[in-house]
Amino acid sequence: MSCLNILEIRHEIFEYVFATTGGHRDLAALARTCRAYHVPALSILWRTHKSLVPLILCFPSDMLDLSTQVGRYRDIITVKLKFAKLPSLKDWERPLMHAKFIRELTGWDQWYGRKEYDLRFTTLETLFDSCPASPLFPTLRYLDLSYCRILPTRAPRSLHSDAQVASAYLRKIACPAVLQSLRMYNGTPSRNTYDCRSLLALVLELYPTIKSLAFHDNVNAGPVDGGLALSRNLTIVGSFRSLTSFTVKGSLPESFNLVPSFPTLLKLDISCSVSSALKILKAILSPGLRQIRFWLYPSDRVLELCAVLASRASWRDSLRYISIVDPFVCSQALETLFALSHLCYLDLSCSTIDDSLLERAARAWPMLERFFVSDGNIDCPPRPTLQSLVSFSRHCPHLTHLSLPLDARQIPSPRIDVNRSEISRGISGSSMVRDARPVLKLTGHVTVSDPAGMAGFLLDLFPGITFDPTPYDDLDDECHLMSKEVAQIINQRRPGQHC
Repeated sequence: MSCLNILEIRHEIFEYVFATTGGHRDLAALARTCRAYHVPALSILWRTHKSLVPLILCFPSDMLDLSTQVGRYRDIITVKLKFAKLPSLKDWERPLMHAKFIRELTGWDQWYGRKEYDLRFTTLETLFDSCPASPLFPTLRYLDLSYCRILPTRAPRSLHSDAQVASAYLRKIACPAVLQSLRMYNGTPSRNTYDCRSLLALVLELYPTIKSLAFHDNVNAGPVDGGLALSRNLTIVGSFRSLTSFTVKGSLPESFNLVPSFPTLLKLDISCSVSSALKILKAILSPGLRQIRFWLYPSDRVLELCAVLASRASWRDSLRYISIVDPFVCSQALETLFALSHLCYLDLSCSTIDDSLLERAARAWPMLERFFVSDGNIDCPPRPTLQSLVSFSRHCPHLTHLSLPLDARQIPSPRIDVNRSEISRGISGSSMVRDARPVLKLTGHVTVSDPAGMAGFLLDLFPGITFDPTPYDDLDDECHLMSKEVAQIINQRRPGQHC
């Protein structure tokens, strides 16, 4: 039992308990077992919360006024949560003990089981005005300011319509040196979207060292009002000198150009039109951008977008992760990304892809670890064949997950088109031998005619491979059953039965 005296071991055990079914209940029981378990268990139980309801329920029962009524659904009870009187310093002892463990306040959800808690402005106002500690959450690292149920504002849904009221309470929430991540949502036009600019300026003043910011603009505000508000807000966001991760959703006016900013940015997540994404990319000064995720409106300017990524000399060495969702990337745009020689993760939809293109991709990205390609025109040739996998076996020794639409009706002969002695010497600058390679997982839409032949080819090429075919509506059931048969044969023959 002496090993349980080591704090790190107790944390590992409690994390495991917390992740199991009924983990909350079991971990709460462990917290009540002894003093040695109390603090480590509570730190996990209270680490993340979606609202302030659990903290308010820690006050003595005679302090709270709970009135219940049947909610919108018959099996849901709505509980109006209010303070019956002003909490004293003694009443705050238990809530403060738990508040110091909260590291993430993740949003507005007030649902707990079959109860929906209704937090009113006066309840939150009383909570913060009576709090004897400042800040209330000394270890808070992530804060979601999207809705008023985190801060006391009079607007029923939008925090940002009452930024001046919120400013007094922002100072009482988190420690500027500890808070690292912030999420904001720009409300509807009826709530005055431009007030979000005041709140952003306030956040910049109080928490200038924020490292991660997610800003979702109201996409229903229209291209004029919503876009103008977003452009003004982005100007302030660019002033965060320590910002390393930025998520933005919205559109910019065609006539607006951002001032060059974001000198320390490492991760960028954009959900907007391609033209807006281009404006943001061109304004980024950071030479070390590593990760980009695009959620773009369909456009024929994706080629221009890829050209911008490949045009920065520093980004050619720094970019590791690219995901492009929605618009199809033409083969020419994909070839533009070949300049990013250190790419490790790529996820996109390509309108035209074949063995020749994939062979050049494997040569261009020797550090590739995960490669996902989807093709909406799955029945339209040309499609990659099993021969394309040989290229990845030759040039991508770190590959762990590959998802491709494959035409596997013909098995290449001989099965192995790879010189093992050549691999042991190293190809594309790699000295990694085949046996040291990570286990490859192959997924995607696959057309099969010879399950046993395909399984033998895959096992010869990647001895530790796992195969998980993806069903597709346009493919008949027989084809998918044959793909599943390939997976079963691989599971039976795989050396060591690795899963």
